[in-house]
Amino acid sequence: MQTKLTLRIDDELIERAKSYSQRTGKSVSQLVSDYIKMLPESGREPGAKKGEALLTPIVRSLKGSLRGAKIDEEDYRRHLLEAALALGFDDFEDGVLHEAARQIDAHAIVTRNVGDFEQADLPVYTPEELVEILDLQAG
Repeated sequence: MQTKLTLRIDDELIERAKSYSQRTGKSVSQLVSDYIKMLPESGREPGAKKGEALLTPIVRSLKGSLRGAKIDEEDYRRHLLEAALALGFDDFEDGVLHEAARQIDAHAIVTRNVGDFEQADLPVYTPEELVEILDLQAG
């Protein structure tokens, strides 16, 4: 069941969400829903030690999935490069940077060449934009 939710959010964040929504084809509601799904559930993980960080649902679903697997750093590098190639960026190095950012669940990419990342599915900022965002967050 879906329920309507009203949020009060800074105008600039709304515009950023709408822009990202247009680039990715996801509704703003879906973006909010996706973000909330990534939050860890309340309480501790079964068997977790006191003070251990909660696992997000995505990490929890992956926990133990490689047990017994024979995967090494070279396998991971090969996977990263193959995934970067599949993205189809004009510049292979931009594809590698984008895929590496996705692999570590980065929130954004910061570059002076924003135009090189038009097909990115992560937000892309110039260093100046990032400083402005951080200044706004600091209040």
